Amino acid sequence: MRALASLAAAAGAACTGPPCQIDRLDDRPDAAPGEVRHGFTLGQNAGLSATATGIACLTCSGIYYFDPALTEQRHVAIDLRGDGQLAVAGDTTFVLDDDIGDLPDASRGGTPGSYSLFALSATGQELWRHDGSVLHNIDLPDLLAGPDSVAIDDDTSATVFDPTTGAARWTASSGGDVFVDALALDATDGLIIASGSSELGPATPAATLHHVAPGGATTWTVTWTTTDTPPAGGGQVAFVGAAATAGGGAVVAGRFSTATLELGELSLTALPLHGSVDGTRFVAAVDAGGAVRWAVAAGKSDADGRLDIRGIAALGDGAVICGNYAGAGQLGLAATDATTDAFIARIDPDGTITAHAITGDGDQSCQALAIAGDGSATITVLSDTVRGGSALRVGGQIFDGGPEKPYYVLNLVP
Repeated sequence: MRALASLAAAAGAACTGPPCQIDRLDDRPDAAPGEVRHGFTLGQNAGLSATATGIACLTCSGIYYFDPALTEQRHVAIDLRGDGQLAVAGDTTFVLDDDIGDLPDASRGGTPGSYSLFALSATGQELWRHDGSVLHNIDLPDLLAGPDSVAIDDDTSATVFDPTTGAARWTASSGGDVFVDALALDATDGLIIASGSSELGPATPAATLHHVAPGGATTWTVTWTTTDTPPAGGGQVAFVGAAATAGGGAVVAGRFSTATLELGELSLTALPLHGSVDGTRFVAAVDAGGAVRWAVAAGKSDADGRLDIRGIAALGDGAVICGNYAGAGQLGLAATDATTDAFIARIDPDGTITAHAITGDGDQSCQALAIAGDGSATITVLSDTVRGGSALRVGGQIFDGGPEKPYYVLNLVP
């Protein structure tokens, strides 16, 4: 998801540097919730993906594969040109290489970036590759892998590819000029597409979810409305992430700056906002037909502080999110100082939010999130050494990879 783009993309920098050296952190298999069980540090990171047997981590110089205890199993060397994403299905790894570093206007529209989508076998052999013309969007796309498909979004549409040959199977549109905010590939290789709307234009802000079956036929569409009416109401509804659930539905995360968000029979009211309004954050779950199962307001961003959800994953009947926050009154977490802290939180269907802070001397940023087979969460956290030291504090644990290894991959109980 766009919210999961790595720091390299955010800074407009190409992926450069020597091969990564990985340093393991102390193991604590019996760690309590919110504490790190296993982990390692590294100097570069571009992506993280959960597999059936562990975790895959993409860096500028290769892909590292780990078992659930984050012990390195193998490493495949690749040459990544820019920012990257990866997704894993079975023995095949898919990599999306987004090189927008030399295109200063790419983030504002105009010239598309230079993209490559390719597949690697378990031994690192390149199976197929698409360069340039397969992607046309000017923003960072999403990359997902299902049992029998790999999919990417292209701003207003999503394309599903054959994982064996790379041939495009079918394309689904979000409809007109509506942008794809978030995308999830379900167990049947169908797509759940989430699209928001802004204050621009005469329409009342709303959000849309729709499911597209393999082949491109839409099976259901759900629209979430607001009580705001133009022109005085304005406001925005947007999604920042989506993940498929085992039952065929999805969990989604987003924000709304309207007075309420109406989700069928459920309604969310904006949290108290002050000053410059960016909106209330929310997390919701829908079933296989698009009906809302539960929803919760999960934080706000305004003059008093900021909370950003950067990753979401399904966990049983609930969800796990990770992100960054500053200020006070966010998810029951302790107030930050002048820096930004990272967090991970479990959200139960009854609305209970259990959040854990990841702090340090500098700014901490959650970069990626994946759920392991045992229900534990693996996240990537960047510790900004510019504003302070690189050490992390998680519960009672302190880790310091040093300024040369500011990325932390941590497995913990959410």
